Amino acid sequence: MTLLETFRIANRIEAGRLARESQISRRHFLYLRDGRAEPTRPKMLAIRDACSRLLSRQVHLDELFDLGEGVAVVARWQGELFAEEWFRGNIDDACDHAGIIRWPDEMSLLYPDEELNRCHDLTEEITSRVFYDVKDTIAEAFVRVANDVLNRERRR
Repeated sequence: MTLLETFRIANRIEAGRLARESQISRRHFLYLRDGRAEPTRPKMLAIRDACSRLLSRQVHLDELFDLGEGVAVVARWQGELFAEEWFRGNIDDACDHAGIIRWPDEMSLLYPDEELNRCHDLTEEITSRVFYDVKDTIAEAFVRVANDVLNRERRR
């Protein structure tokens, strides 16, 4: 049984309703549920967003899909996911949503604080470096766009 199917059953979400809410055909959704098809990034996000709406809480990708033990190489789609999630909220959450760091199960670790601290340190380093890499570009874009919008409003 896939993680998606386990999550769906545990949360008492009807398969047809989740397929409809995700805008995925029932047949393809069945293939995703039973592991006969691998979800694309857009489908993963659609399912995650549908689950979040249906459950009235934020659902994370790793609740629905096995994202592995972390990734060897970060892919562009994960960078796009990071950017989209950053726009929606907190940069630290965006790093988590990208699924590049496997957070430990605290109950299974001999020294959970040490492992959790390592994950927090990795997240902090990644998010800090991303922010400082794009800070000037964001500031320039902000000045340009804000001035355009405010100038347009002044002309009304």
